[in-house]
Amino acid sequence: MRIDTRKQARWLVCAISGRIDGTTAPQLGRRCAAPSTPGETRIAADLSGVQYLSSAGLRVFWPP
Repeated sequence: MRIDTRKQARWLVCAISGRIDGTTAPQLGRRCAAPSTPGETRIAADLSGVQYLSSAGLRVFWPP
């Protein structure tokens, strides 16, 4: 899995490619869980490059 982040106005955009599964989901959660720069108030996930998304990967986006 590859994660490229960029700032766009008040958004943190995470462009993700590859596989999001039980092995890679924790890394994604740490990297894109919350904006790290003051002023970034929103997060967008670009999943256009994702080849596979497991239920573990979905939990990163919809935690309990």
